[in-house]
Amino acid sequence: MSEVFSIQIHNRQFFEQGKQGVWLELPTTADRLQEAMRQVGISTDNPQDFFINGYSSPEDRRLALPYDMVLSAGVDELNYLAARLEPLAPAEVAELNAALTRPHEGFASIGQIIDYPDNTEYFVHLPGVDTPSALGDYYLHKSGMVEMPEEWKGGIDPYRFGSHIAKLEQGQFTPYGYLVNSGDEWQRVHEGQPVPEQYRVMGLTLPQADRTEQHPEEKIKNPVRVNQGYTILESVEADGVEFVLGENPKAVQPFVTWRRLDGGGPTDFTWGHYFTDYQAAKRDLMGRAKEHLNDRNEGKPPSLRAKLRMAQESRPASGPHRHTPEKER
Repeated sequence: MSEVFSIQIHNRQFFEQGKQGVWLELPTTADRLQEAMRQVGISTDNPQDFFINGYSSPEDRRLALPYDMVLSAGVDELNYLAARLEPLAPAEVAELNAALTRPHEGFASIGQIIDYPDNTEYFVHLPGVDTPSALGDYYLHKSGMVEMPEEWKGGIDPYRFGSHIAKLEQGQFTPYGYLVNSGDEWQRVHEGQPVPEQYRVMGLTLPQADRTEQHPEEKIKNPVRVNQGYTILESVEADGVEFVLGENPKAVQPFVTWRRLDGGGPTDFTWGHYFTDYQAAKRDLMGRAKEHLNDRNEGKPPSLRAKLRMAQESRPASGPHRHTPEKER
């Protein structure tokens, strides 16, 4: 496995003490993740202190992933993303970066980015074309689509021509070039599905706390589920989908509700809704389960409200105020 991008994992207590986090290259393995967690003092005693503090990509293969989206994602989901992006050709990476930095209609979730390798024909990408004038010049002199004597083309203003074309085909200028939809339909393959088993490195595999003795009454019969630092407190099953409520007392928004599809791993949670109040989170938990059952029982497509909720980006509570860390290379 070669590095696609790296994440910096951290311990909230260490962070507050001014200590550095540990960079973890993705894709990774469960053993490497556990070793990194040991280095930052994360164990079964303090899973709520774990958070992602930044991400970095190699100089020769930059990725323009949305920073906040990476920090709010789960490690398993990011590991799967890295594995999916690893085989991309340089031209496909450039196209993806253009799609990631579109001023409008950008990716709404990590799951959508995971699906990009199945949709490389969804866009037409013109690298280096980042202004209306450059687009006008491309269409006039390089595309082969404007048939007229060359001396006539000199009378056409490239800026106005490029602006007109971009408006007609609803293209967008990005720092990585011009991007327009090809007309192909986007194939939703992995978005919303559990992370495949071979890419799950987080789960419940936190390092054991260093103890010389443990009393029988301290042993937990049923393993506590923890996701992104939130301990799962309550769970509701609704027709093959589990909805859960989690708490992280140290988070800015200490309560969250997630959904998990039947058959997924114990912490394959998606579509988080975050709250500062327990009662509000509890109402949301029951409301999501009820809405899911109503949509299924009535035999109709999900309501507009449900579609909007499912399309929302997971926005976990941010960690402590911090500057973007840089990885030494």
